[in-house]
Amino acid sequence: MNIYLNRYFHWCVGCWDWVCDCAHCVESLNIKRQLVKDVQIRSVGYDRRRGGLELAFTWIDDVRQFNPVAPAVYRQLPWSLDSSII
Repeated sequence: MNIYLNRYFHWCVGCWDWVCDCAHCVESLNIKRQLVKDVQIRSVGYDRRRGGLELAFTWIDDVRQFNPVAPAVYRQLPWSLDSSII
């Protein structure tokens, strides 16, 4: 289905994309973040209770959340984080 013809999608100025639901409208997680030595990713945060992963990017001051993420997957991220796989 073409997103431009779908009546549920709209152009979001904040996301600068055609979206069904804006990702920038989600509240930031109230958690401690770990700084990451990566060109594109500034920090990584994980909420154990909800299984939410939050990535803060450097290039556009963008923060994205991913749900649910297993604790075993999060434990592997800080040591093998490669922004090309995200």
